Amino acid sequence: DLSLDAGDRIQKLAISTGIATETLSELRHVAQITGVDFEAFPKAISKLQKATADASDGLKTYVDLFNKAGINVEKFKNLNADEQFMAMGEALSRMNNQSDKTQVAMGLMGRGGVDLIRVFDGGAESVSKLREEAKKLGLSLSREQVDSMADANDAMTRMATAGTALGNTLAVNLAPAIIDVATAF
Repeated sequence: DLSLDAGDRIQKLAISTGIATETLSELRHVAQITGVDFEAFPKAISKLQKATADASDGLKTYVDLFNKAGINVEKFKNLNADEQFMAMGEALSRMNNQSDKTQVAMGLMGRGGVDLIRVFDGGAESVSKLREEAKKLGLSLSREQVDSMADANDAMTRMATAGTALGNTLAVNLAPAIIDVATAF
């Protein structure tokens, strides 16, 4: 299910990662189908972006990991975050040695990267099919849609806060009467 909280979370992730809301909402579906925690996706993508910058700056550890995955860092860094994620997934799916695959996934995407190995078991094509399924199911959300969901979620939070404030005011104002009643016995 896609609640206001989920839409709000997708909006905030899109802002912090630079990944399109459509992509994030589709990846949420991919996560559900593959049994991977959705939070692993944006964390892994953010770490991959940092590793890409570090490799581009010549940091040997990351250069070696990209080379092991068969990825040209200079070409890779010019891809958008969505394309980078899919290219990395495809590279992982082509790696035969599980130890190397785990080393690359963890080294470039953190612990969450290891979880994503099973997401890309069938290559980028399998993820693309699940994303297409999300679109057909109406789960792909535009920026305008998640902005609206986030605004509604914020309004609900404000209403809940107002209710709490009213409860506090009533408690403070009624406290003396409650004490009087309680001590009268």
